[in-house]
Amino acid sequence: MASSLCDEIKSNALVGDSEQYDLAGYNQGWINDLVAGCLGETLPAKTYFACKFVIGGGKKTRQKYDEGMLTHISVALRGAGYEEDRGASACKECVGTYKYQHDTDKDLKYVHVFPRVDLTA
Repeated sequence: MASSLCDEIKSNALVGDSEQYDLAGYNQGWINDLVAGCLGETLPAKTYFACKFVIGGGKKTRQKYDEGMLTHISVALRGAGYEEDRGASACKECVGTYKYQHDTDKDLKYVHVFPRVDLTA
């Protein structure tokens, strides 16, 4: 499951697409595999980009997500050298950072990850 998502993220990086990925059904092991398989390495990319991971939500969606998802993904990202930055965006200064967001309008919880990229590839 994590390897196919890694392939999708790498493919989107090559064309410079920032996309949203739903982590419903993922567990801690798959999160660790996802980070180790692609987010923990420098990705060849067309431009700076973001990965927006849906990690939870309100009453209607919360049963689809591991309740420890924020902790799992934060620990895995910090282990790969990422730092939390609440003001991060898809730019040179923010590579290797992530931020948490709770969108109360959509009642969803996200982690935005700004991977390290190699723009010369």
